[in-house]
This record gives sequence, structure tokens and C-alpha cells, in this order.
Amino acid sequence: MNALRKAPLAVVTFGVAALLAAPSLVLVPMSFTSGALLEFPPPGYDTQWYERYFADVQWQQATLHSLWIALWTVLLSVVLGTATGLALVRGRFRGVGLLNALTLGPAIVPTVITAIALYSVMSRSGLTGTLTGLVLGHTVLAFPLVVVTVSASARTLDPALELAAASLGAGRPATFWHVILPGLAPGITIGAVYAFVTSWDELIVSIFLTSPTYTTLPVQMWSRIRLESDPTVAAVSTLLVALSTLGLLFIMLFRWIDSRRTRT
Repeated sequence: MNALRKAPLAVVTFGVAALLAAPSLVLVPMSFTSGALLEFPPPGYDTQWYERYFADVQWQQATLHSLWIALWTVLLSVVLGTATGLALVRGRFRGVGLLNALTLGPAIVPTVITAIALYSVMSRSGLTGTLTGLVLGHTVLAFPLVVVTVSASARTLDPALELAAASLGAGRPATFWHVILPGLAPGITIGAVYAFVTSWDELIVSIFLTSPTYTTLPVQMWSRIRLESDPTVAAVSTLLVALSTLGLLFIMLFRWIDSRRTRT
């Protein structure tokens, strides 16, 4: 009886999921087109656009730039986000609610407003078109996501474990490394994945902060599709969808493993 009641909800859920995934799935056959333009259905199938992507120096440089920026963004976001998330949960000081709201600001404010503000600051500092400027800009967007995930993990920590560690002679550094940090690991890991995907896919902030000599993969895609109907963009998009899907599967697997570990 319960299964029958849940059936309509399941149908609606799968329908919405299919509607959201349809545009991305359409890109897959378009990326294998044998024609010179983006069209659906393709007139034939070929891997020439994937070969062009891997052989083009501009695409390679943009990909490496995006990868390097994303890795640095993950590092900064995890370090700052972990410290901030733990402070917001454990902190007993005035203004913690206001600080929490300010921390989540970049995730709430429209990205274009954040991009304009970042451009104003970076241009005066001479950081536009540099690795440092792009990493800082992407960190502003990814940092709140890590704070949210780490805060969620911090709320599940049992203070009794820290008291037990202290009673056994463990100092604060040892307690942090052996008790607190392992408890925060699920939130840190998921936040790191979110931070990487956020940086890897970011376009608006990158448009404001890149330069002709230092561009990212999303900006390269936007430039190509704006000037011509280049099927290489569909090939790159398919690879990005595959990477994002792997990240989502990793998060789901990690949550499943963590839930089983928590139950036992």
C-alpha cells in the first residue's frame, strides 16, 4: 500500500530529473557529429571534435589553467572553510549569527554582483588576468559551500570524545588531529568536491578576471560559441558533464559509506 502511495511521487521525481538532464544528454550525440556545425540530430558520427580538443594548444592551456585554479581554490576553501565552520558552531561570541550570514553572502548574492565587486578590487590591485586573482575570486564563491558542509559535520561531533581525549592526557593539537578532524572529514571531503566543481565550472567571475593570455576552460568555451558554432564546445561540455557526474557519484558513495560507518 505504501509503495502505491509513493509511486506518483517517484514518477514526478524521475520526470523532473529527466527534464533537467535532457539538455546535457542532447550534447552527447552533438559532440560526435561529423558535420562542421552544431546540429541535432547530427548528420553522422565522428570523434574529430574530441581529437581537435586534445590537439589544440589553446584548449589545453585553458584546461590546465582551470585545473590549477580549481586545486588552489579547493586548498584555500578547505582551510578557511573548516576553520570558519568550526568557529561558527563552537563559537560563543556576540555577532556569530551576523558572521554566519556574512559568510554565506557570496552564495546568496547574484554571482554577477560578486564578479563586479571582485573586478573592482582586483583591477586596483593588479590581480586581473593572474592565477592569484582567479584563485581568490573562485575561493570567494566556493568558501561558503565548505563552511556549510563542515558546519553540518561539526554539529554531529560528540563533545564527550574531546573530554575523554583530554582526560587521557591529549593536548589540544592532538585532540584536534585525532578526534575533531576525523569527525569533520565527511564535511571537508564533500565541501572539497563542491569547491572543485564550483571553480571548474565558474564562468561569470572568470570573464571579469581573466585576460587574453590567461583564460579558463569555461571562458574559452564561451568565446568559441559566441563567435562560431564550434562542435568542439559540445565535446568539451560532454567531458565536463562526465566529470561533474563522477563528482556527484563520489559524494553519494561517500555519504553512503559514512552513513554505514555511523550506524555501526
